[in-house]
Amino acid sequence: MVDNVTSESLLLDWERGYCVQYRETDPTFIELLAAEDGWYYFDHHKDRSKL
Repeated sequence: MVDNVTSESLLLDWERGYCVQYRETDPTFIELLAAEDGWYYFDHHKDRSKL
């Protein structure tokens, strides 16, 4: 999904401040960047849910 959303056509005029990935997995880092821009998802499980 991230590959589809971040196609070159969407990133031509996109600017982001410098940030680094420190002691985070790749998926966690992508979640952080997406959340900064207002992109969230819900992970629904039988016993719990995660935002």
